[in-house]
Amino acid sequence: MSLQNLEELIHECRDEYDNLPYKSDIELNHPTLAGLLQHALDSVDKKTRHIITPFSIEFLNDDGLRANVSSSALWYGMCFWKLSNQLDVFFNNLSKINDSLPPELYKRRKELLKLLPSEKINDSSNDVALAILEQVDTLFPEEPDNTYFRLFLSNGNWWQQSVRESDRNGKKLDRGDVRASALASACRVINDSSSKMLIVIKAFQHSKELRNYFSTQKLKQLQSLTNTAPTQQPEPQANQKAAENVIYYGAPGVGKSYEIDSTCSTLNSIRTVFHPDTQYSDFVGCLKPQMNGENVVYAFRPGPFTLALEMAACDMSNHVCLVIEELNRAPAAAVFGELFQLLDRDPSGQSQYSITLSDPDMIQYLQTNASVLLDGNNLRIPANLSLLATMNSSDQAVMPMDTAFKRRWKFKYVPISFDQCPEGIITLPITDAPALKVEWKDFASLINDVLQDRQIPDDRLLGPWFLNSSELSDEEASLKSLKGKLLLYIWDDILRHDDKDIVFASGINTYGALIKKLDAGESIFNTAIEEKLKRFAPVPEIPAAVETPEAIADQ
Repeated sequence: MSLQNLEELIHECRDEYDNLPYKSDIELNHPTLAGLLQHALDSVDKKTRHIITPFSIEFLNDDGLRANVSSSALWYGMCFWKLSNQLDVFFNNLSKINDSLPPELYKRRKELLKLLPSEKINDSSNDVALAILEQVDTLFPEEPDNTYFRLFLSNGNWWQQSVRESDRNGKKLDRGDVRASALASACRVINDSSSKMLIVIKAFQHSKELRNYFSTQKLKQLQSLTNTAPTQQPEPQANQKAAENVIYYGAPGVGKSYEIDSTCSTLNSIRTVFHPDTQYSDFVGCLKPQMNGENVVYAFRPGPFTLALEMAACDMSNHVCLVIEELNRAPAAAVFGELFQLLDRDPSGQSQYSITLSDPDMIQYLQTNASVLLDGNNLRIPANLSLLATMNSSDQAVMPMDTAFKRRWKFKYVPISFDQCPEGIITLPITDAPALKVEWKDFASLINDVLQDRQIPDDRLLGPWFLNSSELSDEEASLKSLKGKLLLYIWDDILRHDDKDIVFASGINTYGALIKKLDAGESIFNTAIEEKLKRFAPVPEIPAAVETPEAIADQ
């Protein structure tokens, strides 16, 4: 694993923590969070018993002594686990280096570690220091890893970012708590009161599932866990837009997802992508095994639909969006199942009809986390939860949607417009002429015009963002994009069942032959397109007239 600049990483973690909109306690009774946290703590701290209480974590040792850490410590875990992980990398490599020292020097290494981190590591008269640096060069022959590890050994201020002047020099490498001290200093907390909080950070470092939970359960939702759920559903604000079901459709690269992003943000949305294997249980949730300490237990794991319901129920005064990318890549009606009935909306945006839930695990989950949405076992989509989806009906891999399902959605066509698009040049070979350098928007517009003249449907044309800025950043990148993406889409998707001569030169029978001609610098487009491309040829520069002595004399 490559090393990172610890000084930069410390500031990155601090900035992430400082910019959190919410840092106070959160309620830990949420079953998914409590289970993930319990398992992670038990994995990194096996000598202590961990008791999850509503707003704190209780550490209980074998002697019956207790210590409590506020649930707000989880925010430190979320922001500083990367630093904890990187410190482990440095110290593990230090152990490797120590273990590789000759026996006669190994016994003396502790004397040097009592002095480090310090410039004394560069003392050429110290044979232990020289041996350690030789091992560093062997273990890290490349930059910047070598420089970073030498800084680790020589400059305590680089990785022990204490906020107190008295601690500026940090602790030495022979101290067993030096790693924890460095992490506490980075968090800017007093070392004496931070030991249990550092275990929480370790739990985040150890558990990818716990980190993923914090990335998917949005900050507003976590804030709302501190509030008691109301006994009856509050009315949405008068000026709040009624929720709706909207499908955005249009050509690939036209900006359908961008349209949705202008409606909702990461803080008020749950996003998922449908694919051919997506099922009802993936979308709604189902009973799945998970670890609880050393035991395997089964708990309802919510899918994106249930998470969106939960987010909407936690704050009825704010609008929430469930975003479904590529809606018609899955059998959508089957994925929605009984939820199909909920898609009819009344004027307020709430489901016009309710359904009676039959899954007892889902019922229990919603009773715990979104009881405001239930009337007995009956469920409605609330008036503050919109379903927004994208689709491309001409894509080869899509599945048809029946009329009854489509009738419950509004359709919004996103037109092709090159008013805003990435800037870049496409280099194209031309018959008996130098290669043309054509602006991406001009080339895409020309191809679209040709295809429209042959009644190719609009949603099979080229959107302005079909190629992005990085794919058009230079001539090499644009050539790769032309061969590996753009031409392949025209050949295999747009003209799959049409005459290839609409765009390409006659006599090209396979895509391989097309690329072979392109690589050879030969023209690949038909005569009509070539003539249109020449309109975009750059005007040659006229060299400035050279004044001869005779001309000067005439003046």
